Amino acid sequence: MLYGKLDLVFYDEDLKKVSIWDIKTSTRGWGKWDKEDKIKMAQMVLYKKYFAEQYNIPVEEIDCKYFIVKRKIPKNPKYPASASRIQYYVPSSGKTTMNRVTRDLHAFIDDCFKDDTYNMKEYTKTPSDKACKWCPFNDKPELCDKKATN
Repeated sequence: MLYGKLDLVFYDEDLKKVSIWDIKTSTRGWGKWDKEDKIKMAQMVLYKKYFAEQYNIPVEEIDCKYFIVKRKIPKNPKYPASASRIQYYVPSSGKTTMNRVTRDLHAFIDDCFKDDTYNMKEYTKTPSDKACKWCPFNDKPELCDKKATN
């Protein structure tokens, strides 16, 4: 069972289309790295897939997009669009992407759970400023060896 909370779901009666929006906040908006983050993009693809299955709607009749709210905007922007607090991003969510994301999700579940029991296998990630920026153990040297590797 997969549990998720959708921020906004719209239905356009004229076009017979469902639109799923996920609201994100960002300091200055999304750049190239955010848009290429496969895990971040997988969220909307899975919302689209399972929403279609749950409500028996053809997946082709569902669109999805990220609604990004910027916390800061430049005082003298170089481009007018960067002066807006709102940014939209439509992730790739076609058949190929949906198949890849679904395969990755199932591989993750199979790796983490064996016979309905949580697999206690230890996962490690190479510490780095980018990887550890939001980690709750970042400032707890007794729980994280980031300081030892820098």
